Amino acid sequence: MKKLWMAGATMMVTAAVLAGCGSGKEAANTSPAASAEAQASAPEASVAAAVVKTGMLSPIGKEVSQGNIEIKDGKLMLTNFKTSEGPDLHIYLAKEQDIATGKSLGKIDLKQSEQTFDLAGADPEEYDSVVIYCNKAHVAFGAANLSDGNSADGGTTTSETADTTDTTVAMVKTGMLSPIGKEVSQGNIEIKDGKLMLTNFKTSEGPDLHIYLAKGQDIATGKSLGKIDLKQSEQTFDLAGADPGEYDSVVIYCNKAHVAFGAADLK
Repeated sequence: MKKLWMAGATMMVTAAVLAGCGSGKEAANTSPAASAEAQASAPEASVAAAVVKTGMLSPIGKEVSQGNIEIKDGKLMLTNFKTSEGPDLHIYLAKEQDIATGKSLGKIDLKQSEQTFDLAGADPEEYDSVVIYCNKAHVAFGAANLSDGNSADGGTTTSETADTTDTTVAMVKTGMLSPIGKEVSQGNIEIKDGKLMLTNFKTSEGPDLHIYLAKGQDIATGKSLGKIDLKQSEQTFDLAGADPGEYDSVVIYCNKAHVAFGAADLK
């Protein structure tokens, strides 16, 4: 009887151990599922941080602030920045360039061409513009309208799907015209799909102004794309087969007076 009791007790202990192992196995099976759910929800939380928006600052009125804007990973990056001097300049995220309902991201350093500002939790999707504003004088020095840098459906971009033979047409280069000497030509440059687009353009008057693709801003080896209309803020020029990859700058040049009014380095 004693042997039978011991055998029975052993079986009960074994069964209890096996049951415990089975319980642990179920827990192991449920843990990855919970982890998968957590991973699935994580990208949703990081969507705002991954948003990319871009823009190009243009001057407002007599004061001049110029530069390129990129918003990505919770930061606003300001590059190629130049500005007129002013007290207490700030950079704002805004709706329709209205700083009254905008959000200041910090004070501008007048001397730094590259600056980065933390969005501090601001959702870039809620804003459509960036403004450089003097809080003391209540004057805007420059503003940029923002556009989405990512494709809306998350699909591939044109450059990813285009055939290699279309590289020249698909290439995108941008730049910002700055004045040269006493004469002033200002504006934004975008080269895309075989065209050069000139926007937010302002210029001093001059006879026979032309726009050139150039290397090192040397129009002697450059290519004239056509004559400038002094009154039009937006103009488009055909590249006429020119490969934008061969040029690194754009120059506004007066053929009659042999004087450059403005130039932009291309990126």
